[in-house]
Amino acid sequence: MIDPNLSNLEIRAQLRKVQAAAAALCKELLKDFIWQRDDFSLDLKQEDSLSFLQGRTNFGDSVEDEWLIVYLLRELSKQFLQIWIRVVDSDGEFLLVEAADVLPKWITPEVMKNRVWISDGKVMIIPKELGKDNASAGGLTVADALAFIQKRGTALLHVPAIESGAYYRMRKYPAQIQDSLHRGLITIPRKLAYILHQKAAYISPAVDAFYLRDPIALRPLRNLESPKLLFPPEDFVSVSTKFTKIGFAQLKGQDFETPRAWTALIGNAPSVFSQTGYQMGMKVTCGFEMLMISQNGSPKLMTRAGSTSTLTILKESCQEKATRTEGESPQGLGIRQLRKT
Repeated sequence: MIDPNLSNLEIRAQLRKVQAAAAALCKELLKDFIWQRDDFSLDLKQEDSLSFLQGRTNFGDSVEDEWLIVYLLRELSKQFLQIWIRVVDSDGEFLLVEAADVLPKWITPEVMKNRVWISDGKVMIIPKELGKDNASAGGLTVADALAFIQKRGTALLHVPAIESGAYYRMRKYPAQIQDSLHRGLITIPRKLAYILHQKAAYISPAVDAFYLRDPIALRPLRNLESPKLLFPPEDFVSVSTKFTKIGFAQLKGQDFETPRAWTALIGNAPSVFSQTGYQMGMKVTCGFEMLMISQNGSPKLMTRAGSTSTLTILKESCQEKATRTEGESPQGLGIRQLRKT
């Protein structure tokens, strides 16, 4: 936030308002939304007497999540005209990558660091004249960029063609938010259905755990009759489950040797449709098993499939389900109980 008339304490107070507005915007637009990995959040930071908001999100293979974050930030910039937003990923200034066909020749990756900002919904660029002597050093420092914005803000470049290219992937937002999700009917243990009914977003780390599985994660699944399993293949229900589109594709496209305890269930399914439901449910169930043992098992899953807090909440949910009355009617969960054959 740039306002020379505000003290650092006042700026921090204003930044907290931006935080609150970001949370409200997410609540308004992202009801029942599922992120592929990390969700969007902003933390209040201070470095070298400069207060600012910072967020970092691992979006995995879901590029849609990345552009959703850009959309949210653009909308925030329209609400708070004094905030200046810089958004980058592992490719650097990826907004300019989208507008590569219309960029002037002087705009190159070597000189663009800290030159691209979002303000009042617009893509603004600090011109080449500033920093030409240190271009070989990788562009501008944040301090140089903010000083230029504060002192020479009217000299910033706003090129509609560049902005149109940079924002092209957001042309269908906010409708695109729900279009990035997919629903599928899967057959899973009732205990797991209860967990997903509590919080549908748990599906993403479980899919990630399945997709990233390694030999360590697979060990407990070799004998699915093991009493140590949290979700043994029994007491099944069919439930319409929400996935990210990329997560559903990852799950469906993976070859997976059917565990012995599931073989008869899938082979005796009355139709191809129900067989698919069993297969997808098997993958989801195994993903949850791998996710839950990752704290003491696969370090790969521990670092990529779910945070410690997520695992703790899941375990608490499992314990809560264990205390519920056996044979409880599934209607309250909005799920359909399967007939035993």
